[in-house]
Amino acid sequence: KRHRRVIDRLAKYVAQEGHPFEQVVMERESPDGIFSFLFKHDSLENLYYRWRTFAFSQGDNFKVWKTETFRISEGGAWWRPPPCDAAVERKSRSTNFSSGFRPPQSALGASPSPTPGAAGVTAE
Repeated sequence: KRHRRVIDRLAKYVAQEGHPFEQVVMERESPDGIFSFLFKHDSLENLYYRWRTFAFSQGDNFKVWKTETFRISEGGAWWRPPPCDAAVERKSRSTNFSSGFRPPQSALGASPSPTPGAAGVTAE
């Protein structure tokens, strides 16, 4: 959980400050330290980080993000973001039922929040 917060925070800063900020972090940090995901380009953590950085740059935030499949660049790989529990919760609250019943997450096709170990993000 802590590692995911580190990835999320760095992605937010890089989305705001640009790629030079990421370069400074890579120059100052060890490839074996807390930012090791920056140096392991094929890791699930790096895939999650790249998606998160792009998502923040598109206006997504820590709790709600777009879940549609997209391309970062024209002709590039298709990316499929992880499910967003907050978006599912918001949809289930907008029903006309007043009983307060909310179907279980599994009935809505949602998965648990992504973790760096199972990034939930895929690039095809």
